Amino acid sequence: MGSTTADLIPIRGEPLAERTDFLRLANGELVYTGLLRTSLGALLPAARIRGMTVPLSPELFAITADAYLVGGLITEDGYTCDTPDGAGKGREGALRRLARAVCADLEEIGEAAALAIARQARDRQLQLLVEAMERQAKKHSLSNVAAAGIGEEIIAEAASMLGLECIRLSEKYGPKISAVFPAYAVARLLEDFISCLDSSAIAACNQILLSDPAA
Repeated sequence: MGSTTADLIPIRGEPLAERTDFLRLANGELVYTGLLRTSLGALLPAARIRGMTVPLSPELFAITADAYLVGGLITEDGYTCDTPDGAGKGREGALRRLARAVCADLEEIGEAAALAIARQARDRQLQLLVEAMERQAKKHSLSNVAAAGIGEEIIAEAASMLGLECIRLSEKYGPKISAVFPAYAVARLLEDFISCLDSSAIAACNQILLSDPAA
């Protein structure tokens, strides 16, 4: 799970995921919700505030980064994307964006209501991930999850709710590598490929790179 999407890759001896984003989306393997960039209006149609059900604006007023920041689940340093309003990434700014998601000022609805919006958005995102993981687990008879990405903790929580065993890749490789695990995996595959080449093939590859760096 990254900043924008959660990618579910079923594996039974070999990867069973579809090859295009369209087909992965259709099969529930690409879940278009992430730790930071997801619009709250797209994620949460309405929130319960002061006993009322209030629709969220479909405008990009607040994002999941705001919800996780005010909940103490990410830090300002972890808020690595741009804010929707171009304002600061501190707690006060995030609370104001959450209030804006229901077309209000923070002074109008208060901090408690803004925190309630954040909590409901996080719960909704977790629910979506649980449903998607359950679908893949049943379809492919899976019982184990390998969690990676900046949203690793959410994956682990969803796995726990489903009774699936979860391996957190941050515990094996460290949080920095887990956060960029797809890139790390590609680098390892390249390393393995190069190690299989003989010296003449390596020299030829180096010559290509020297003559055309874009290659």
